[in-house]
Amino acid sequence: MASGSGPTVRAERTPDEVILRLPSPSRFLRAFLPDDAVKHLMAAQREQLLAVRAMIDAAITRIEAAEHEDARLGPRRTEITVE
Repeated sequence: MASGSGPTVRAERTPDEVILRLPSPSRFLRAFLPDDAVKHLMAAQREQLLAVRAMIDAAITRIEAAEHEDARLGPRRTEITVE
């Protein structure tokens, strides 16, 4: 989705998910901007994607650590008294 200043990265968050909307490189940029500007914009987009990758990797690491901790503790039991 483009606005008056051009396409941007948009993020939406719901209680259950995060939605990232990323612009695709467009022929418009290449047609109207100098080559150096396009090169810098593409490098900036790459850096944004690398930042998202780092956040995803960190989330995976936290999940794996929690799974490892649960496995180390063993099964959990609850005692229920029936009258």
